[in-house]
Amino acid sequence: MAPLLGLFTKAVTEAEVTGLGTLSLGFDDGTRLCIEPDPDYESWSLTGSASDQSW
Repeated sequence: MAPLLGLFTKAVTEAEVTGLGTLSLGFDDGTRLCIEPDPDYESWSLTGSASDQSW
C-alpha cells in the first residue's frame, strides 16, 4: 500500500478500461497503475465531474 501513497499528489492524465474490465490509469509523472477485476468482489468505480476532466 505504501507505494500508492505517492499517487495522491499526482494528476490522472489518462484512464482506460479494457473489455475484460481492467482499469488502467496514467499519471502526470509517467506512472501507470493497472487494476484488474476480482471475481469475488464488486468492480471498481470511477467518479468525477466534467470540470475535473483534463483528458
